[in-house]
Amino acid sequence: GLVNSPTGIWYDKVFKPFYSVLIPSTQLWYDFPMGEFIIDSIDEPHFPNNMILSGRDFTKKCLTSKYATTTAYSSGQAPEAIIKTIALNGGITKFILPATGSTTTIDYSFEKGVSRWEAMKKIATAYNYDIYFDTQGYLVMQTFQDPIESPLVHTFLTGAGGNLASYSKSTNDSRLYNHVVVTGDSSDT
Repeated sequence: GLVNSPTGIWYDKVFKPFYSVLIPSTQLWYDFPMGEFIIDSIDEPHFPNNMILSGRDFTKKCLTSKYATTTAYSSGQAPEAIIKTIALNGGITKFILPATGSTTTIDYSFEKGVSRWEAMKKIATAYNYDIYFDTQGYLVMQTFQDPIESPLVHTFLTGAGGNLASYSKSTNDSRLYNHVVVTGDSSDT
């Protein structure tokens, strides 16, 4: 795709790639967001004139944002309120957090140097919630699926709200072993 950035591409930029489709009968282009990413690395070989960006979603922002001092959150608060506070202090601004109806029963304390992602995951997991970032860059919190009551489901979608940009399968022989089974009677020596 074409990258147009008048100020250049830097590591503090948020990269939002789109998958575009031309409908020949209408000559209209449709753009589908693939996600919002923070750049990990920029590779730009001399020839050909290509740029390769690799990045991660906003989880990276929460992993690199660490507590500067020991911080405590007192009991009696809604877990989603604590998680939102932690995320806001880590630079996250978009949320889809349900009203859990729960209140924390213990104080949570996080030492200097602990990542905000680790803190949010600990609180969410304690109340049976999972947190992640969706393709629009929202911090989403939802209940864990019970593996006994729920079938194993993988949903691959394209288009707005989709999660599929490309898909490939790969394998190698690194975990392939020969097995030799030896059997015999107890009377054998």
